[in-house]
Amino acid sequence: MKIIIFFLLSNLFVSLNAFSQEPSFCVDPIKTICKDTKVRKAKDDEVLNKLKAEILKEANKNIGPALSNLDKLYTDDWHTKNRDILRYMILNKEIMKSANSRIRGLETSVINDKNISMVKNFFKIAIDESKFDLTTRLAFKKTVDSVNIISFSKIDFINGVKYDFKKFKDNCGADGMIQNAFSQKVDKHKIVIICPGKLINLSQISNVQERVNSILFTLSHEIAHHVEKSDAAAKVFNPYINCLAKHYGNDFFPNDEDSIYCKNVGRKSDECKRKVTQSHSIELIPDQWAIKVLAIFAERNRLSVVRTTSFLQSNLLNFCGTADGGRHPTGNFRIANLLRMDPGISDYLSCNNSKILIPSCTFDGAVNL
Repeated sequence: MKIIIFFLLSNLFVSLNAFSQEPSFCVDPIKTICKDTKVRKAKDDEVLNKLKAEILKEANKNIGPALSNLDKLYTDDWHTKNRDILRYMILNKEIMKSANSRIRGLETSVINDKNISMVKNFFKIAIDESKFDLTTRLAFKKTVDSVNIISFSKIDFINGVKYDFKKFKDNCGADGMIQNAFSQKVDKHKIVIICPGKLINLSQISNVQERVNSILFTLSHEIAHHVEKSDAAAKVFNPYINCLAKHYGNDFFPNDEDSIYCKNVGRKSDECKRKVTQSHSIELIPDQWAIKVLAIFAERNRLSVVRTTSFLQSNLLNFCGTADGGRHPTGNFRIANLLRMDPGISDYLSCNNSKILIPSCTFDGAVNL
């Protein structure tokens, strides 16, 4: 009888102890997001690289007639000056044709009115939950509504539309196969372009809804670039930037311009930290919006701890090991500081923050977790 009671008590203790443990993300966010998924990513990359190579080979084979027509039909000054970007666009359109023929629902499973509306609605909830004044919130939501999310298949490049070619190659790569998306303003139109490589990578996720869920951070971040550049954004993010400069300023790598400035004022000076943080703010502000969207999504969908962890992994995995080039912070900073220290994520996962002494930075300024 004593043995049975001891066995039951032991099991109860183990169960209670397991229940009381913090989620792995709270304890070691970088290991959870990066190291625990490294083997799986390596296997996925092997399959994807083979698929991408096949698609690119077919696209290059089919591009000839289109390029020939381009040179024959468009001889005006604009098209003559922009032959490189036009060839790049045509190649990527051919990539999308080849990918669409191989992968059912490649674009439509992600880029459709329902999914775009879902992403924008979560973003607008994040805006409503902020403490910005009503005029600013309304302006931000208007900006969100005005953004168009497209792929290369939907880009109109024939009618003299002036895209920033450098941005395409920087973000999508010379062959369009980088896993990325980016924002750009063309004339008066605010757009977010999803690179072919990103869509092809998403196709490896069999569940269509999970494809959309796993790109939520990326799309929110790119929409947020348009918000951050809007007229309503002037100075309203200063509390956030000031908090980051004060508490995390040493974590950011200065670009060439910042290096010259910091050499004159001192690398450890407050002026230097503020300047370097300001240069990174064009990425830090969109990151903060995107993280707020992730927290709201998890909460509204009542995701379990396990599903929330998986959800965060799928959205942030590409940050693992990325460096700071003077604009984007390191991937480790984005995961361990921005994501882990976000009050919404931390509260939802019931992280034990008793040992965290450094404040979290929000749009309202410093907050102790």
